[in-house]
Amino acid sequence: MNINEQELAEAIEAVNEGGSALGVSFGDVMERVMTDKEFMHELLDMVYEGSFYAHQKLCDAFDVSAAIMLKEALRTHLEQKAGLM
Repeated sequence: MNINEQELAEAIEAVNEGGSALGVSFGDVMERVMTDKEFMHELLDMVYEGSFYAHQKLCDAFDVSAAIMLKEALRTHLEQKAGLM
């Protein structure tokens, strides 16, 4: 199972804009990002220090987490469709 990179990028964009794709929502992705305590500490340190890169770091983490979650959701969807679950 491979997902087309263009379709994945469009799905991430839709989720990032507050929509959802394959049952993955903006809130779902943010919850996953926020559970990474090491990342959150690093991000908060950057914000506290006034780093201009904190926003980009959060956006990058969001995109990576969204991609992982969307690929997992697609795999589950395809398995269900094939009657494997």
